[in-house]
Amino acid sequence: MNSWLLMLIPFSLLLLGMVALSYLILKKIAQTRRLLEQNLESERQWQQQLIKVLSQMQQDQFEMRRQVSQALKRDTVTESREAGTMTYAQASQLLRMGADPAELVKSCGMSEAEARLLTLMASRHTGPAS
Repeated sequence: MNSWLLMLIPFSLLLLGMVALSYLILKKIAQTRRLLEQNLESERQWQQQLIKVLSQMQQDQFEMRRQVSQALKRDTVTESREAGTMTYAQASQLLRMGADPAELVKSCGMSEAEARLLTLMASRHTGPAS
């Protein structure tokens, strides 16, 4: 019986070593799993922040485009007004020099009705030529 027990001791030690090694491996697996879960959560939070930033950038871009569009419209209106003022200034100068409506149409690029109105206003001293 002693020989049987002697053979059982190395086998028991081997089995005990395997159990201890299995425990350590399982502990390491659990630790790795926790780290992976933490990394996954960090990645999810980072992704949510990125989505918020991209959304805000898209809204900012839309607002900037709207502002640029408004600025271009204002510039166009301002240029049109300046061009119109320049035309009326030219017409006024021509009227002071005695031009008739046909000359205003030809020189200033205005409509015939506009030219007649300016001529009438200038003759009554109420328009741009006065």
